[in-house]
Amino acid sequence: MAGVPFIFGNATTSIPLSNLDADFNTGLTIGNTTVGLGNTVTTLGNVTLTNVNIVSGTVPTANSIVNGTSNVVIASSGGAVNISTNGTQAITVDTSQNVGIGMTPVASYGALQVGSAVTSAAGVAGLQVYVAGTNSAVGQNGNMSVITTNAQGADIGGSIGLGGKFVVSTGLSAPFGMIAGRKENATDNNGAGYLQFSTIPNGGSTTERMRIDSSGNFLVGQTAGGGQNINGFYWDKAAGYQTLNHVSGSASGTSYTYFAYNASAIGSITQTGTTAVLYNTTSDYRLKTDVTPLANGLSTIQALNPVNFTWVDGRPDDGFLAHELQTVIPNCVTGEKDAVETVDDLDADGKVIGTKEVPKYQQIDNSGVIPFLVKAIQEQQNLITTLQEQVAALQAKVGV
Repeated sequence: MAGVPFIFGNATTSIPLSNLDADFNTGLTIGNTTVGLGNTVTTLGNVTLTNVNIVSGTVPTANSIVNGTSNVVIASSGGAVNISTNGTQAITVDTSQNVGIGMTPVASYGALQVGSAVTSAAGVAGLQVYVAGTNSAVGQNGNMSVITTNAQGADIGGSIGLGGKFVVSTGLSAPFGMIAGRKENATDNNGAGYLQFSTIPNGGSTTERMRIDSSGNFLVGQTAGGGQNINGFYWDKAAGYQTLNHVSGSASGTSYTYFAYNASAIGSITQTGTTAVLYNTTSDYRLKTDVTPLANGLSTIQALNPVNFTWVDGRPDDGFLAHELQTVIPNCVTGEKDAVETVDDLDADGKVIGTKEVPKYQQIDNSGVIPFLVKAIQEQQNLITTLQEQVAALQAKVGV
């Protein structure tokens, strides 16, 4: 058949590759390209193939599609590999093996890029996975979801591990921490979930450290709200209170809250025994200079104006008016009389519509009165003692 054109249109004959040179030593036009079928590997250019299966070969070569024993390899000699659907480029693998889905990979955006490229003010150094898309508002599924395929159940849900190498000699790596979204219950058709934050101690296993539950409550060191026999913290969103827990056996004096300035303690709230707390402020002699006796206790107390009053919410009370106390013992009062401050003015939807002035109320720490009370009692006692001595002297004169 040498030199004789062969018609493929209705060919039903199987032709061994070994006979191609002998039987098809004639040029053949496919599309707009003339190729020779005399070789077992044929190169086609500028040709569009529809519904074509390429089923031979085992080793990828430049610009080829190869089906080996189990895998299909798409190879490019020097350019990117593009996969398109419906006339639109869908996936691109560039010459640095970065993969772009829905976008052309940007060299500095990492190995996997999804969406569309944007400019980041923070830069992209170290980026490995990049996802971009339109804003995913609260109530939507997010720009990226990690979903488990397990049957529904409590504490089941997707997670992301964050880690790296930790053994120099072997390069062994492991996750150092984990963020997970998990189902809060085992009830069918109940989607309540919690956000879980975990870390891994050296030589240990992943341990939950913190969570935000489906009601917005915040828990650190504990997985249930309220008072617990554990060292933990709980903030109740609905009620607006917080709980600080100590595990049974905690020593008296152990801090619940510690206040510091410039790395030095200035106050604390501590456990005392197992039934009470102390509210402490720093009062160390090493922090004080020019120490002199208080000389005006009784006159200071006499200058105060304790009053009964009713708060604007209707609650009766007694105490001092801040600005009056401030004139006598300034250290007891924070703020100034009739002060105001400017804040954002919000509409019913919480949007800023301008600014407004609101009162900036004064505050009192009544404990500042105590030193003057003690001194006043001492001064009164001295008066009492003097009067007692005078009475005793008079009684001695009259023989009583």
